[in-house]
Amino acid sequence: MIEKRLCLACGSEGKLVYKDCTDFFCGTTGVYDYLECPNCKLLWVFHQPTDEELAELYEQYYDETLMAPEVGELGRSPKDLIRELILHAYKGYPLKRVSLPKFLAKSLGLGLGLIPPVFNRSIYGLGLTFPDCVSGGKLLEIGCGRGWFLKIMKNWGWKAIGVETNPASARFGREKFGVEILEGQLEEQNFPDNSFDFIVMRHVFEHVSDPVKILEECKRILKPGGALALAMPNGKSLGSRWFGKYWRGLTPPWHLHLFNPKSLKILLEESGYQNVKVRTLSFPAHWIYTSSKKVQAGTFKQSDSPTSCWWFHFLEKGLNAFFGNLGEELEAIAYKRNS
Repeated sequence: MIEKRLCLACGSEGKLVYKDCTDFFCGTTGVYDYLECPNCKLLWVFHQPTDEELAELYEQYYDETLMAPEVGELGRSPKDLIRELILHAYKGYPLKRVSLPKFLAKSLGLGLGLIPPVFNRSIYGLGLTFPDCVSGGKLLEIGCGRGWFLKIMKNWGWKAIGVETNPASARFGREKFGVEILEGQLEEQNFPDNSFDFIVMRHVFEHVSDPVKILEECKRILKPGGALALAMPNGKSLGSRWFGKYWRGLTPPWHLHLFNPKSLKILLEESGYQNVKVRTLSFPAHWIYTSSKKVQAGTFKQSDSPTSCWWFHFLEKGLNAFFGNLGEELEAIAYKRNS
């Protein structure tokens, strides 16, 4: 175990907020305490497992929790054509299946994209982690799991590469989706400087034992002006404030650091990134409430299908519209300097 007393974002000494937390997700043994930064409110596991202990835990328990939704080839269905119109208008992707004059296609795409559920579906619900088009662009996903995100990006013209520490997940992705997945840690790949236009970590950053180190490596291998996009649980969401140590997003010991908009923005800027944008979304709130209630009651099972609680969802969504920092999902996009 490694003791971490100081906040990695702002350097303040953490204060104990949650004691004797247990692994309700995978049922591993051990108890864990969480500290909170009094300044930026970052949450982190105080006695963190070593890298060797984490590797053993993931190998034994975690692979079965990774999802692999069905992702097929793009076709000419109405859904695919609407998606192409919207991505052309908002993200700059070329028209390949829609046979309309460009002005008309862009106008139609802009109009369809004004409908929030339609726009959200057009970007696969991926928020800031769905990139703008870059001609001939190279994309890297760190902690790509079984590779479904890489398949989506490959469909839209990216040279997409993944890095995954779990060999079984990497093999699954290569075989099922035909994508390129390298095995091991990011720093083991020895990518050249300025290799990628876009790097993404979706629900990976909270699992990283040394976030500062991985941000430095990402900055090295990003091209000047390239973007880093992150998605993770929001450590100061309404659900977190409501349930405390029983919040479903806490997930000890797997979630080593729980960022919030303030702490994540500080860390990204201190790491040398510019034009940092952070936001929170409330979409997962409809099942966070019921899952957290089960954690609190000691009845949570990973295999259970989550049930919805829509009053909590709309409460969080309404409050988040006013305060902007209470959503369950925290997203960020930040850029490497051009020079």
